[in-house]
Amino acid sequence: MDNHFNLGQFAEDGILACMSACSRVDHLGGFNNDPQTPDPEVLRQNAGIDRAGGGDERQTQIAEGTFLFLKNLHSDGGGYSLSNASIKKTHRELFQFSPRDEAYRGRYRDELDMKVSALCEASRRVLERPDAPALFIVSLFRACFLEIMPFITGNGHTVNVIAYALLYSYGFTAISGIPLLAALNDPPENISADPLAQLPDTIAYLLKSRNTGQLVSSGPDSFEPYLNPRRRDLLEFIRGRAPVKISDIMGHFTDESRNTIKKDLLFLREKGLILHGGEGRGMVYRAIAGG
Repeated sequence: MDNHFNLGQFAEDGILACMSACSRVDHLGGFNNDPQTPDPEVLRQNAGIDRAGGGDERQTQIAEGTFLFLKNLHSDGGGYSLSNASIKKTHRELFQFSPRDEAYRGRYRDELDMKVSALCEASRRVLERPDAPALFIVSLFRACFLEIMPFITGNGHTVNVIAYALLYSYGFTAISGIPLLAALNDPPENISADPLAQLPDTIAYLLKSRNTGQLVSSGPDSFEPYLNPRRRDLLEFIRGRAPVKISDIMGHFTDESRNTIKKDLLFLREKGLILHGGEGRGMVYRAIAGG
C-alpha cells in the first residue's frame, strides 16, 4: 500500500472493520459496472433537499449546489478524476449559492496543496489497477482527507460527495439507488463511528435495507453465530448493563486483556449483535434488540 496513505494512523480494529464492511458490500451486490439512471427522489435525498429549509438558508443553498453536481455527474458519463483541481472545483460547485462561503470556496487553508496532491496521486495510482479494491481505497482516501481537513468549512460534505463520485466512476453504480450521501451526512445510530469503516458500513446497511425493504442492523448475519464462552458472557454483560463503556467492561472482565476485549467487541459488532456510538473515551456499546 502506498506510503502516502499512512495506515499507521488508523487503529487495527478500524482497518479490519473496514475490510469486513467492504466484503459485506460485495456480498450484497454493491459492485455493478452497468450505468444506472438514478431515482430522482433518491437524488433529492442525497443532495439534502429533503432536509433543507426550516429557516436554514445556507443548508438550502448547499443542497441546490449539491443537486446540480450530482445531476451533472450522472449525465456527463465522464467519471470523476481525482486531483487538487477537481477537489477545489467540487468545493466551489457545492457552495456556489452560499454567500456565507464565498471567501472560502475552493481554497485550502494554509499551504496544503502538496499534502492533498500526494494523497490524490496515491489514491489514483491504486484505483487505476485492474484489480483495485476500489471501495477500500476510497474509504481510505475519505478518512485521510478528514484527517487533513484542507478547507476552512465543508470538509465532511465535500469528501462525502467526492467519495460518492469516485465510487460511481469506478463501478459502484448501485449507489445511485441508495441515499448514501444523506446517510453519511446524518448517520443512523448503528453505523460505525470509525472514519475508515463508515463508508462501506453505511453502504452495506443501505443495500441490505433496500434488499429487505426495511431498516436492518448493519451486521452481516440475520442469526446469532456461535460464540465462545467469553464472547457469550460479554454479550450478556452488554445486554444487561447497556450503555457500557470499555472501562465498565474491563472492570467486569478483570482476567482479560484490553486488546482481547476490543477484538471481541469488533467481532460482536461485525456479527450485528451490538452497536456502538460516540468517540474515544465516550464510546458506548449497546446490544441490538433481539440479537
